[in-house]
Amino acid sequence: MNVDHRMLRHGSQLYNNAVGHMSHALSRQFYTDELLYTAIIFQELEAIYCPNNLGAFVMHVVGISSILKRYRPQILAAPLTAAIYHKHHKLKVFITNFLSLSDDDYEYLSQPALGDPLLELFQIMADIGLLYKKGGSIFVSNDGSCQEFLSNCLVLQEKQMAWYHRWEGRIGWKESTYGPGKESPSCRPFSQRNGSYSPYLPSR
Repeated sequence: MNVDHRMLRHGSQLYNNAVGHMSHALSRQFYTDELLYTAIIFQELEAIYCPNNLGAFVMHVVGISSILKRYRPQILAAPLTAAIYHKHHKLKVFITNFLSLSDDDYEYLSQPALGDPLLELFQIMADIGLLYKKGGSIFVSNDGSCQEFLSNCLVLQEKQMAWYHRWEGRIGWKESTYGPGKESPSCRPFSQRNGSYSPYLPSR
């Protein structure tokens, strides 16, 4: 297709027309399962074709987040759309926005894990993202804030190691230095202070 310019032009026209139809459906707030499936396909296409940056892909992730949030009851009623909601899209939110999670993103990733190792891992990663965010606002001269931050990090470490031990039979992993029943580092005070086209954009 890279050398067949007519095929490339025809494919681009079909894609642009499809994006236009999807944009129209979104503007009418007309939800169907097919609309969600189409949005997912467009998102994957943007991940493949990103000549300059991942801006368009990230925009698709944000757009699908809005669809999932608005139509959650209908989405969770069907197995395929529920799988998209619980796993597929959470992974996309994580890889595109991990270090700058909004409150909505954190709430989404922290939903009940339903006894699923991947969903539990998303919860842990959401907590890591939240700690990263809080770390940027800590004054190193404030011993209390630094100590609290360290304590939260160690609690999260224990939570992560508990996850490994709970699911080691299913995921397989190498034995770690730390874990339940093993010595963990103590919580010591700090001693030193050292532009693309998208259906989610309004039409011009």
